[in-house]
Amino acid sequence: MGRITEELDSSENAMAAFRRAYEMQKALVEDRPNDLQAVEDLGTTANAMGASYRKMEDLDKAVSSFEEAFELREKLSKEKPDDPEYKRILANTLMNIGLVEKAQGKLKKARQHMDHGQRLRHDVAAATPGDHRILRDRGMGYFNSGTLALSEHDLAAAEKNFHLAIDEFQAVRKQAPELHIDGKLLLCYRMLGHVQFVRAKQLAGQQAPHRQQVQEEARLNYNAALEIAKDLAKRNELVIDYRRDLAGIYIHLARWEYELDSYEKAAEFYDKARQELLPIMEKSPLIRWDLSKALHGLGFLYVKQGDHQKAADVLTEAREQLDVLIVDHPQNGEYRRDRDKVQELLAKVSIQEKQEN
Repeated sequence: MGRITEELDSSENAMAAFRRAYEMQKALVEDRPNDLQAVEDLGTTANAMGASYRKMEDLDKAVSSFEEAFELREKLSKEKPDDPEYKRILANTLMNIGLVEKAQGKLKKARQHMDHGQRLRHDVAAATPGDHRILRDRGMGYFNSGTLALSEHDLAAAEKNFHLAIDEFQAVRKQAPELHIDGKLLLCYRMLGHVQFVRAKQLAGQQAPHRQQVQEEARLNYNAALEIAKDLAKRNELVIDYRRDLAGIYIHLARWEYELDSYEKAAEFYDKARQELLPIMEKSPLIRWDLSKALHGLGFLYVKQGDHQKAADVLTEAREQLDVLIVDHPQNGEYRRDRDKVQELLAKVSIQEKQEN
């Protein structure tokens, strides 16, 4: 019930269901510590709670829950070292710990945990060639490794891992459509497009044919992500993650059009992102943050176009969204950094308005 609630609504609401399950399962494990099914159930709930805390950006609680899940799942794996399922879920928790460490800026630790988890997945895949779940998990491992490589400023490694993830997910999509892999493919195409977008920017002023090829590859991957996102959002209107994914692609496309000097198209994409995010901004701080990015980008474009009143309006709205995030999550320095950038741009708009008057 908690997992369904989380997908359709907010992580905060799902947490109440997780806590009730956790308390009952913990009491059962304390009473019957050798009951492996009870241990497995408690580990599953602790892992789910960690994922919800991560979405809520309560990283300390996320780490605590994931570490508890790791201890429980490691116990299962030690009790039955030849059981591939216990090894598979242990790998999942290792990857989750790495994701939180990445968010905390602990990139070296994140790399160690992610690589450990991915090695376990290779072992399980070799032992269970007919299990498409492990291929799905391994594909997600490649994706996570790619996002970590971006944080490590290694574009080549990021691009390689995103390609590997796409190959894995495409195979699963054909062989096991019941695993509903489209959402994960969407993320891969989106991030691969982003890497190629960054590479194209780095090639500015040199190797024109090669830059055009990279630009075209980026556009194709963005469009592939966009088509999947539109379909998922349409078929699953109540799942907020799909709407956030769609808005995220609009933001990427807006930045892409800006680099091509297509300011009107860029503004259209930022506005589409805003329209997707406004109705769901209360569901998650990450959604509110995405909204602030769309508003910031839109305000920047209005400045470029000389429409200072519209710029001031949307930048003020962006600042207000970031103010809410700073109050709710004072430990997150990225919110303050973004607010400072918005405030700096607002100050420039105000100066320009005074000069014109």
